[in-house]
Amino acid sequence: MKTFHIILAGILIFMGLTGSSCNRPQANTTTDIAQAVIATGIKYDNQPENNLEEVGDSSPSIYLSAQVVRPTSTTAIRVVWYKLPNQILATETFSGKRTDSRNQFDFNYKTNSSWLSSRIERPSLSWPTGDYKTEVYIGENLAKTVFFHIATDAEAEKQQLGRIITSLSFGDSLTGDNRISSGKTYFSRTTPTIYIQVGIGNAPAGTDLEVAVRQVKTDTLVNTFSSVVSGNDTVLFSLGKSQFGRLWSDKLWPTGSFEVTAKINQTTVRTANFIIQG
Repeated sequence: MKTFHIILAGILIFMGLTGSSCNRPQANTTTDIAQAVIATGIKYDNQPENNLEEVGDSSPSIYLSAQVVRPTSTTAIRVVWYKLPNQILATETFSGKRTDSRNQFDFNYKTNSSWLSSRIERPSLSWPTGDYKTEVYIGENLAKTVFFHIATDAEAEKQQLGRIITSLSFGDSLTGDNRISSGKTYFSRTTPTIYIQVGIGNAPAGTDLEVAVRQVKTDTLVNTFSSVVSGNDTVLFSLGKSQFGRLWSDKLWPTGSFEVTAKINQTTVRTANFIIQG
């Protein structure tokens, strides 16, 4: 009888440990596509040199760079390129056989994370403009879809530059860290200072920012501000009544609309207005 109790206790302990093990969170071991990016150039390891939603129609090549995580020796990736709505342009498959000297556009199944790169070449002197997409499959399962647009070079450049300015706002007071405390559009004639705040995102080093302020009614240029920006930043400019009020006989802001134009590298990418109330 004693032996039976010992055996029973052992079974119960084993079941408890097994149940506890089953309740533990399990590590994610499934192959996945962590990122997928459209680019016009890639680095040695297939990572993208840029991240585009608009591509110029003269671009020689367009790449889809995808980060493959937790691959196995049997992982198969397929990339399909479309011109919308449903024209298939190309299909490319990858099996993870990249080494230092072979299959440079493939991923490496022997590492936990690596990149592949699929490429399509310009079919003639220029790409047909319009909407496109790429689909990335793991086996037969769709893992990622990336949409992009091909426009004329001028339009594509303007779109890309426009994304550098993430916000354009106005205010009359600042927080302790020199940010506009509350965005405003309407100001009084006696407002001491009107602040212009420009949000910057992912700006390449050496990007030129220019902000011009114009009184709309008289088409008078009040002032032009400039700065060199990079990365993610917030740039603040100020219009002081004591300085710029001298443009008007009573030294106060004139009523009406003022237009603020923001340029990146001499290209106008955003405009906004504030109003002086009587």
